Amino acid sequence: MTEASQKTGPKKKDRKVGGVYTYCPPWRADGLAGHRAAYAEGTNLEGAREHLSIELGGQVDDIVNYLAKRTDRPGAGGWRAQLRRGNPYDDVPVDGLNMTTVFFELHTITPLGGEENKHERISLNLTTAEARTMAAQLIHLADLEDLRER
Repeated sequence: MTEASQKTGPKKKDRKVGGVYTYCPPWRADGLAGHRAAYAEGTNLEGAREHLSIELGGQVDDIVNYLAKRTDRPGAGGWRAQLRRGNPYDDVPVDGLNMTTVFFELHTITPLGGEENKHERISLNLTTAEARTMAAQLIHLADLEDLRER
């Protein structure tokens, strides 16, 4: 330890008890009690360590052009997004990696006729900078189409 860190002690976010951080970001909805509850409900220790924000989400429905009286994209599904703090690489254990990512998932269901449906799912763990850049570019592209003169 450096002399400065001995005087001030560990940073609040660096304190751990039993390998679990004792600091939760302000966007964590249920604080330390949420970590304990997740572990008590059977989540493994790594999963219980993860900080999760309140989940945002919505429905993806048919895209209908009411003026032309047609369905441009049939289907259903949904999307969800939330902040996560922990190891964003679920399949690669990286000890000590503790970063905040924006988790985004989109699930679509396209009818193929009869009882058959096509299910597609994509999920992304984005850094906050990646999420901000992607959101700005998506808005820009949507504006190019929606605000163009016809």
